[in-house]
Amino acid sequence: MKRKIFLSLFLFSFIFLVGIVSAVPEGYSCGYMADGSPFCDSGLNCEYFQCVDDGTTVIPPSGDGECRYFDGVEYCCEEAGHIFCDPNSYEVCGDPGYCANLNNPELSCIPGEDWCCYDAGWVADYSAHRCCSPDYPFYYAPDNNCWTARTPSSNNYYTNLAQCSYIWYPDLMYSIWDKECFGTEYRECARDQISQWIDGWNSLGVISGKCGVECFSDANCPADEITGTSCSGNNILQTETDNRCLNYQCLASTKDVIVESCSFKCEDVEDQGAICIDKICDEGDKMCGPEGDTLICYGNLWFLNEECKYGCEDGKCNPFYTTNLFYGLIIGLGVLFLSLLVVLIIVMSRKRR
Repeated sequence: MKRKIFLSLFLFSFIFLVGIVSAVPEGYSCGYMADGSPFCDSGLNCEYFQCVDDGTTVIPPSGDGECRYFDGVEYCCEEAGHIFCDPNSYEVCGDPGYCANLNNPELSCIPGEDWCCYDAGWVADYSAHRCCSPDYPFYYAPDNNCWTARTPSSNNYYTNLAQCSYIWYPDLMYSIWDKECFGTEYRECARDQISQWIDGWNSLGVISGKCGVECFSDANCPADEITGTSCSGNNILQTETDNRCLNYQCLASTKDVIVESCSFKCEDVEDQGAICIDKICDEGDKMCGPEGDTLICYGNLWFLNEECKYGCEDGKCNPFYTTNLFYGLIIGLGVLFLSLLVVLIIVMSRKRR
């Protein structure tokens, strides 16, 4: 009797253990755990004591890659050598290099896309969807090659961090780089200025002739100068220009200085500048000219007023009766009259005898 009881317990225990470790496929009665909870094959649910697929359970893929349990269900990557990139998720598998890039996407993955380089640390070109090795990170489309300096077609993590452009043309074997003024500071783009592979601005300081820099001291500016004269009222002015260096700019300041005050009039004369004019006459005054004609004053100058036949005196032409000729005629006529009178008296006296 005891032997029968022992055999019965042994068989029950064996069947129970087999039920625990053996999966129950779809269409079979559910198995039960030691605590009485039902179980079926992976991805199946126990409904009404039968193992069924209700369409909501994700059946984990089987494969030759890494296998892990997620929420009690075993998942495997399909390809040999592939691992789960996220140890907390079964969604993405890849080789170790791809997973390393996926977990550190700045350098090796394209932003906004499910695209990464397969080799760890390689540099993704965002435009070409190509990868370059860490030692040659810049892709050049025309020759489908990678270079150590930024090329016209490269677009990657490093070029997006650059402050400026330092471009290497592999087919032409020369570089061009940005140059600019930052205020009065002149700077040029330099390779690896910020860090390796990241270009940045290199300040060359304040340089004469660049960025509007004209001077560092007054000695770099034109010499002070005195320009021509001009009239201001009755004063002769002289313009003085003073050149000074201020904030790297030559600034000229001018001022007018009175060099002479004219007693009568200041006048600008071509090729001479300003000169003082002395008073010659009052407006409308008359005088006799050296030729015996009358002159009249206009604008402080003498002009011919009247030609005089018989001379000029006190700014007026002499009338004929004031001339010596007139006086001579009068005297001649007087002499003639007296002579005739004497002759007449003599003739008259002889007749009386």
